[in-house]
Amino acid sequence: SASDCDMIQIVKSAIAELTSIFNTAIEIGDSTVLLKDILKFILFFLTFIYFCRVFKTFLRNRVLTKFRLDEGNREAISTLFSYGLGVFGCIVSLQVIGLKLDSLAVVIGGLGVGIGFGLQNLARDFVGGLTLLIEQKIKVGDFIELDGLLGYVREVSLRSTVIRTRNGGDVVVPNGSLLEKQILNWTRDSFVARLAIPIRVSYGSDPVLVTEVLLNSAYMEPSVLLD
Repeated sequence: SASDCDMIQIVKSAIAELTSIFNTAIEIGDSTVLLKDILKFILFFLTFIYFCRVFKTFLRNRVLTKFRLDEGNREAISTLFSYGLGVFGCIVSLQVIGLKLDSLAVVIGGLGVGIGFGLQNLARDFVGGLTLLIEQKIKVGDFIELDGLLGYVREVSLRSTVIRTRNGGDVVVPNGSLLEKQILNWTRDSFVARLAIPIRVSYGSDPVLVTEVLLNSAYMEPSVLLD
């Protein structure tokens, strides 16, 4: 019927219009890239990022555990490998769509002049993350004190570090701040340390009885040393 023919023509016109849009050429430096290639790159890159996360988890929990590495070293090695794999995937994706890296460098250099000041903190956090992962002064599992905050290091990434407080909350701290401030690491070399816990009792309490109660309470905790 005439209505079916009109509908078919509308669909064909829409497909032709979308095809024309996807085949739009975009000049990037000395290279010419189609819009469909850019969309293909975005899809491939997002897929690769997901694969990097899965690879990091597999490397940390399955492979590195066989080498009897502690949690901090496993986290650092898996993070560096996953980010390196992500950079490699980005380069491969750009090569697949035919974009020359030297042309991209010119574009990024031009943009860097305008947005460089806005990315200073991000660059500082990125360098701080690499420093923490390589030097291992603060690693996953350490019990640290920062600006009066006590907690365990749960995750160290390139941009920030996650600290799990004793109350069960997670605090996200930029890596740049960790490099600038003094941090007390209670468990860097060992888990043996002395913590000062203030105890308040009434003035009429028997000091000997208070001491005996505290010692008995300490002896009941397996992680407390006898000496």
